[in-house]
Amino acid sequence: MVIWQKANSSFKVTFICLLVALCCLVTPSYADDHELISIQGKDIQVLVDPEHNLTLENIISNKALNWEYSRFDTPSYGFSPHTY
Repeated sequence: MVIWQKANSSFKVTFICLLVALCCLVTPSYADDHELISIQGKDIQVLVDPEHNLTLENIISNKALNWEYSRFDTPSYGFSPHTY
């Protein structure tokens, strides 16, 4: 620990960068083992709650709720008074 305290900051930064690079090289990539899935916006179902009353329990217990497929390739909920 004394050696680390006496080392200058550029040595510490270089050492840490090399350590991170080494970890990245020896760690197997998670994505390499899995097939990529492409989800288009129109494949997503949304549940609109205009009254803002639904809870997670309501959604799980009620299978008859009116889920709708998105009409857009890229859904955007930024400018809507509803809860999704």
